[in-house]
Amino acid sequence: MADLGGLLGSMIATQMGGRGNTRSSRSASSQSGYSAGQAATIAGLGYLAWKAFQQWQQSGPAGSPQPGGTNPAPAPASSGGGFGGALGDSIGKILRAPSPPPPPVEPMQDAKALLLIRAMVAAANADGQISDDERQRISSALSQAGAGDEERAILEREMSQPLSIDQLLKDVTDQTSREQVYLASFVAVDATKRPERAYLDYLASRLGLDAEQTKALEGSL
Repeated sequence: MADLGGLLGSMIATQMGGRGNTRSSRSASSQSGYSAGQAATIAGLGYLAWKAFQQWQQSGPAGSPQPGGTNPAPAPASSGGGFGGALGDSIGKILRAPSPPPPPVEPMQDAKALLLIRAMVAAANADGQISDDERQRISSALSQAGAGDEERAILEREMSQPLSIDQLLKDVTDQTSREQVYLASFVAVDATKRPERAYLDYLASRLGLDAEQTKALEGSL
């Protein structure tokens, strides 16, 4: 059975195979500008992604745990995208922040994980092109992150038929989901490019998120 939570975690951790935003990390103390609800959304999504990715890294492609006991060392920092980059640093700082700790989160249901996977794919298709080369690069990055054949097949299926915003929003029914869909979409693209920025702005308007909310969400990474 496919691990959709693990697939989502690796997509976020690798920033859609290096396709998405690579942002400079921010200190946890600078993350005081959001509401408690926004902070919970960010921590919840980031924590789930981090845990899923760490579990996949522990088990490895063959399902055998890595040496070092039950508490593996954090992944080394890197200069580009991926879990060791800015997103990984940001998630790590959220988790290490002495006060307040990340709120407890329930295991992500497959329906929510699939929604966020679809949000990332739709955002990556904002410029109208996920080329064969990009698909291969994304698939390779996810494979290196621990995704199995079944998970990669699901992503291939979604990339072959990205949802429109109208289709995507049918499954967005609460504020937390709205914020998570926006955050996942932002991770998947390079928001400095005009088509991607236009897509994010339009998505925000359809989700009912104002400029202050989207700025806080984007600034969390």
